[in-house]
Amino acid sequence: MTSAHQNYPRFNREQLLETVGHIGDCGFRRVICVATSDDMLRGCALHRNQKQLSIEDLRKQEIEIGVAAIEHAKRKGMSEVNVNFQDFLRADLGFLKQFARAAAAAGST
Repeated sequence: MTSAHQNYPRFNREQLLETVGHIGDCGFRRVICVATSDDMLRGCALHRNQKQLSIEDLRKQEIEIGVAAIEHAKRKGMSEVNVNFQDFLRADLGFLKQFARAAAAAGST
């Protein structure tokens, strides 16, 4: 399991894909955890020193990073890639639907 939204100590696409690859190399299946509520997205932004970003930018970034992680896992040969929409009960329904469609299109199972 890896988080698309936190990835300590550095947060960037390369680090996330490195983590996803390492998990797969160890023989584990992948569960990509993504933030969905505005509160969680803002909390992650504070953690990454990105508090200046708007909620729209944070949502866009979370979808892009989550999709990149799913696609990378699929390229690494993992037939099953699951997504954990964290804090989804407090998420904006329109954003959640958009994110779910993007995850499905990227190949999540």
